[in-house]
Amino acid sequence: MVEKKRFTAYKVKIDDVINGRYKKTDYGHVVISKNGMPLGRVRIFATIVDKFMNKDKTFSSITLDDGSNTIRAKMFNSLMLESFNIGNNVDIIGKVKEYNEEIYIIPEPVSYTHLRAHETSLHLVCRLLLE
Repeated sequence: MVEKKRFTAYKVKIDDVINGRYKKTDYGHVVISKNGMPLGRVRIFATIVDKFMNKDKTFSSITLDDGSNTIRAKMFNSLMLESFNIGNNVDIIGKVKEYNEEIYIIPEPVSYTHLRAHETSLHLVCRLLLE
């Protein structure tokens, strides 16, 4: 059985992702940053500046702004983003995707118990990790 390796999540600015070149490779989908680094998974600390959930709750997204640019984190058939609000600060680790020439992130939750002690309602640490 072939073991599928997970991309390393690099801490980057949103601008590095948005202004990179999206590429489908043999080992997955990546954004090639301006300095040539392949970004398959990224870690971004940003503020939520917009939020959307469709009527039947099958799609939701939050728009993130880290001061360099904005990017959307999208979820399909999940209520994970329902509890987040505009103005929350989040730390997201997610897989980089592209659709209709829009680069976005798909996050997945994990539990980082040691970080929970540092959370406040104003500085929410959203523990998100993508497989």
